Amino acid sequence: MVKVAVGQGGGPTPVINDTLAGVVEGAQLRSYEVIGLSHGFQGGGLHPEIDGNLVDLTRLEPDSLRGIPGAFLGTSRMKLKPGQDDDLIARVQGNLKRLGIDGIIYIGGNDSADVLNALGNGIHAEKTVDNDLLHNDHTSGWGSACLTNVQIIRALALDLKSPSVRIMYGGRQVYDTAPVVVYQAMGRNTGWLSLGTAFAKISSNGSYNESAAPHIILPREILFNEDQFLGEVDNTLRKLGWAFIVCGEEVIDENGTTLAEKYGAKETKDGFGQVQHARSGSFNYAGALARLVKDKLGSTDYLTVKETPITPQHIQRSLMSSQLDADEAYKAGKEAVRAFSDGHSNVSIALHRINHDKYQITPARVPLESVAAGVRPVDSKYLAGLQGPTQEFYSDFLPLVASPIRMNKQLF
Repeated sequence: MVKVAVGQGGGPTPVINDTLAGVVEGAQLRSYEVIGLSHGFQGGGLHPEIDGNLVDLTRLEPDSLRGIPGAFLGTSRMKLKPGQDDDLIARVQGNLKRLGIDGIIYIGGNDSADVLNALGNGIHAEKTVDNDLLHNDHTSGWGSACLTNVQIIRALALDLKSPSVRIMYGGRQVYDTAPVVVYQAMGRNTGWLSLGTAFAKISSNGSYNESAAPHIILPREILFNEDQFLGEVDNTLRKLGWAFIVCGEEVIDENGTTLAEKYGAKETKDGFGQVQHARSGSFNYAGALARLVKDKLGSTDYLTVKETPITPQHIQRSLMSSQLDADEAYKAGKEAVRAFSDGHSNVSIALHRINHDKYQITPARVPLESVAAGVRPVDSKYLAGLQGPTQEFYSDFLPLVASPIRMNKQLF
């Protein structure tokens, strides 16, 4: 019997287990044995002898994996670099050979693709809420994280704008308290997820609501100018009496300097050198921008700025999912098994758009090395300034975010 190993790497997405379900079903259709690597190569790959590090998925009902958050197998952020980690690479390769593994399917982002590329043999299935993989129209998990942020922002807007009160002051009407919310979306060093919060401005009938939150969006790709930013916030406060701002996990200025570097802040990093945002030892961009607004702004049109920084972090990838996103992830998993069955190796299963007039996405095979460790920033065609994205961004991705909501079935 053909034996396939499957693992999950990096941060979970709302639909990472849908991809795993696709792998399991694709393998079952071909009568393959499926072995799950608990915590990826760091667990089942390096330590298969430890109880629980190898999970037999051969007879698991694939639908039991769908709609649950987190990574069913557990994930790993172990780094493997040829020339630096040759002993570890040889150890993982030797263990997989002794287990009689014929093929590896690894579900992950660009760092996971890099690890699989170092091992020299396997199929990579895309996933990341950051949406930063090269050669993908978008990645599974991103649409669901956008959807979650939209729902959170709409709820927060109802709550946090309530202190905005009009009073008489000096013979004229002014805002007594002007709430300013700064919401930090995930996304690492790209702004796809922060830009995706703009879908909160689209109503259920598809119309655009200019006064709806968020009012100012600062993805990493828009260079930070303090005067311009404060001017936009001030204009919003004068007009609406409150402001909802979204930033990403990095904000950089015209000189390429991050706000963390500007303020001399220390940041913690993982094994791949990626900053671990919102950890206790890392710089908080939402808090920094909120303090900047509090310290710098004041007007006769509003008397007091009440700042509220919000960093929701993991809730963005665990509360709910887009049904369309889940279905695309599932198809990517099945395509990974199909690629192995066809004799392919060292490929990544990417999501490609095959119809621009009507939303139509299909899984496709691209060279693994072209995805490994690469980063895809937000396309310039989608950037329109601090007010949000272009119409093309809404047109291209609204079907993904407007898809029926699938709640986490372990909670609801």
